[in-house]
Amino acid sequence: MRAHLIVLLAYSLLLLGVRMGVTSTARHGVQPPGFATAGYAAGVTGGEGYPTLPVTTLTDSPSDGVCGAHCSFRDFRAACIAAGGCKLALASLSGNVTLASPLTFDTPNVTLDFSAGAANQGIQFLGFPVELAASNMVVSNLRVRSVNGGTGDCISILGPADGIYLSHASASACADGAIDLGDGAGALQNVTIEYAILAETDKAMLVSSGVTRCTIRRNLFVHVTTRSPAFGATSVIGGITAQDCGFDESVVHNFVSATEIRSNTPLVDIRVNVRRNLYSRGSNTTDTHEKLPVRAKALACSDAQCTGVGVPCLLCCAGAGNSTCDDDGGRAYVYSDGNVLRNTASGALWSAQFATLTGRDYEDANTTEETNTPNSIPTATCSTPPCVQRVATPFDRPSPPTASPSEILSDVLARAGATSPCRDSADAGFVADATAGTGPALPAPFSTPPTLTGPCP
Repeated sequence: MRAHLIVLLAYSLLLLGVRMGVTSTARHGVQPPGFATAGYAAGVTGGEGYPTLPVTTLTDSPSDGVCGAHCSFRDFRAACIAAGGCKLALASLSGNVTLASPLTFDTPNVTLDFSAGAANQGIQFLGFPVELAASNMVVSNLRVRSVNGGTGDCISILGPADGIYLSHASASACADGAIDLGDGAGALQNVTIEYAILAETDKAMLVSSGVTRCTIRRNLFVHVTTRSPAFGATSVIGGITAQDCGFDESVVHNFVSATEIRSNTPLVDIRVNVRRNLYSRGSNTTDTHEKLPVRAKALACSDAQCTGVGVPCLLCCAGAGNSTCDDDGGRAYVYSDGNVLRNTASGALWSAQFATLTGRDYEDANTTEETNTPNSIPTATCSTPPCVQRVATPFDRPSPPTASPSEILSDVLARAGATSPCRDSADAGFVADATAGTGPALPAPFSTPPTLTGPCP
């Protein structure tokens, strides 16, 4: 009995220290809310009303199912599952969590604020992906970098799940995607991602099969070759035959091919708003042909691809002569409005004057329109999928954009990334490059992850 009381006392003191840590670090950065407030995930509550469980070590050790004096992130997951939900707290930890395999958080009703109770500059995950795969999740201040293991994604958001809110994340130096959504075992819906930094990777974000009702807003994409972001699907997962999403009010700097709308299968419709995003070409990127804000990408195929060569009919063109193809779906629609593209190779990144937002996308005076700019995406009826059609009326989406370009720029540069306990040197460097219009030629080399064990600057 005495030993039990000692354990309870120690646990209580640890939680008290964690709560004090949260209070003391709030001054260093913008603390996200404890629940989702914007987009399709609005109203998601996470671990509210569930116990707070402290992680006491950054060592990635196999779970023994106990979250006591020694509690790794894998122990935390097991204890959270047993509790039916939880909130994360760190026992004054800072530094690296070097993963030996993907770390999956698949417990519903969970709040994962990776700055809560953190010491110094907080923590970051290295080596393998962090996967978010449960309903009613609130996740913030998640840093994942230098990922070469597993799928190569830094952060994967997977179904089946309903209601995931991810804010103030930082994903960089990823072998594949920085933050990818979908292609899990079931439907993924009602997702909001805001104030994230996606950097130094070939592919920033793919919204793929099985995903619908997603809001991507107020994020910073920097030094990324493609997919900032890309929307599309190659198969039906969890019964999802229409992908309804919005991409708004974000900043994309130093890219080759930025936002892509894809029609990849005749079985899934894609319906996306792309509004009031600020695109800036990298000053050191030599490929000028593809550096365009929004591109349509329809899969070309033929009878030969559908028969006799082992390619699933999901990937063939409807109407290509294969009677098993579905002519009813597979159309991609985009409403694209108010996006700004600036050519940093021939002038300042962001001038003091912004052109007035109009009912079309445009490039500024420093650029020339290419044949595959947004305005050349066909407005004619998309009759034979796969194809992409530009529509004149926005789709009904939550949190429609209303801010001016200068307001968007100021807000994203000030708040994006893991800002609590404080913005680290990696994120500060990405923001500085986006501000000044500088950066490496693409594909960007991976930088060394910063040391987080020192005090906040």
